[in-house]
Amino acid sequence: MFICPICNQKIDKIDKSYKCKNNHTFDMAKSGYLNLLISNKKRSKTPGDDKEMVIARRNFLNTDIYEEISKSVNEIILKLTNNKKMKIIDIGCGEGYYTSKIKEKIPNSEICGIDISKEAINLAAKTYKNINWVVASALNLPFLDNSIDISLVMFSRFIPEENFRLLSKNGYLIVVSTDDMHLIELKKVLYDKVKIESVDIVDEAKDYFIHKETKKVNYNKKLTSNQEIMNLFNMTPYKWKTKKEAVKRLEKINELEITIDVKIDIFQKMEKK
Repeated sequence: MFICPICNQKIDKIDKSYKCKNNHTFDMAKSGYLNLLISNKKRSKTPGDDKEMVIARRNFLNTDIYEEISKSVNEIILKLTNNKKMKIIDIGCGEGYYTSKIKEKIPNSEICGIDISKEAINLAAKTYKNINWVVASALNLPFLDNSIDISLVMFSRFIPEENFRLLSKNGYLIVVSTDDMHLIELKKVLYDKVKIESVDIVDEAKDYFIHKETKKVNYNKKLTSNQEIMNLFNMTPYKWKTKKEAVKRLEKINELEITIDVKIDIFQKMEKK
């Protein structure tokens, strides 16, 4: 189901490489992932999360503090697959926590995790087997048109037209995004004025998808060590936009109750006009 990122032709696996009819060749990394990200002068040589963020995310997610989010997503996917073998992609999969949980629940389906961060995909490939791991951009996903049954976008960049292109007829899109109160306590420590930033996913998708349902996941958890608190901070975009004095405040805190507040929007692909 992969396509060449250079000429958009189908690529086939030959031993440990993938090759298209124009002889563009892409080798599998030793850890087991495929890099289909074409270099771009306007982009960093190492785009996406760096090693520190990837390790912080792995350590935080392995505490299962976000497990309820994973369970809710898996329940939706189980219902949509209805025991049928399907092709599912996780766009912006990071180090693979959520992707691996999906594979555990529906082992008969073909799962692919995609992220622009080579560090994240490398760690995912080393840890979780029987999943296709690919370095690629959400702007230019390396899949054939109409080849994917379910597309999952979790806390990542959402490109409606690209998801529409690759989804099969009546295919499903699941978008997980933060709601108004998500990590509000962390924000209050970091910023004098807390901005409520919400994105209207349904409006963004309206030209390509039929909105079926919104599910909400809302609960509280207590972080009981500064290490947990800093892992959470370092895996979020706040790491890049927080002043040093605010980070120092956070480094002195050993307990923090946080609100997990997310939306799960379920869409179905529209018929072509």
